[in-house]
Amino acid sequence: MSQLIPLATPRVLSVGQCGFDHRSISGYLADRFGAEVERADSLDDTRDAMRSARYDLVPQTANARSSGMSLDRFLQSTSSVGDR
Repeated sequence: MSQLIPLATPRVLSVGQCGFDHRSISGYLADRFGAEVERADSLDDTRDAMRSARYDLVPQTANARSSGMSLDRFLQSTSSVGDR
């Protein structure tokens, strides 16, 4: 008989979401996938979180992108973030 290997809990960093969207997204991901969802309201919060932990998914609100919060540029400039 084969033995099941437990999978790691998915970690999600929700960036720039309003309270309603964050609750909706985190509730769905937790219920559907058992994910742990953390929230980052600013680019500085996002940088700090991503430097200290590994995330499987980092959804970013369109409002954060349009307000100059460039997570894409941060990820491209910090290769060590993606190497974890």
